[in-house]
Amino acid sequence: MHLDRLVQCPPKAGPVQSHATAEEHFLRGCAVLESRQPAAAVRHFQLAHHRNHAYELAAILTFTCMKMRSEDMPQLLRILLKTFHQTSRSRIPSCSREKDFLARIGKLSDPLPGELSATGVMLWRLPISPIRQQLLMAREEQFEWAAELFSESKPAPAVATAPA
Repeated sequence: MHLDRLVQCPPKAGPVQSHATAEEHFLRGCAVLESRQPAAAVRHFQLAHHRNHAYELAAILTFTCMKMRSEDMPQLLRILLKTFHQTSRSRIPSCSREKDFLARIGKLSDPLPGELSATGVMLWRLPISPIRQQLLMAREEQFEWAAELFSESKPAPAVATAPA
């Protein structure tokens, strides 16, 4: 199913469709969050996690959105990382189905910027442009709180010198 068809629900739509799949709810949550309405995105992410408890990222996005208001969108990435650490999740995605789903939606994203860690790549592939914009800014500004989202550059090996 094409991404556009999955997210064709207005951000302030009426009742949430209960027969939708975890993936459909997840993508709808992303679309609503994209429209800068974190409170409205909560329900979709909750339902995605309810439909498939292995979708850990849906749970983390639920808690992230619960902590936010529309005015907090410039801090989305930072709040998301803090929530990730507070929930003590060891790795996302945690199951093969979630990993496959995130890989499929990732194929629709903008080309990856270099130097992203595995977590950075996963977040870049979400169809949420504020996250991508904030990743680019964090890379450019080298924010310490976002260091884990970027691959560590390895220093040049030290050259041994002969004793004088």
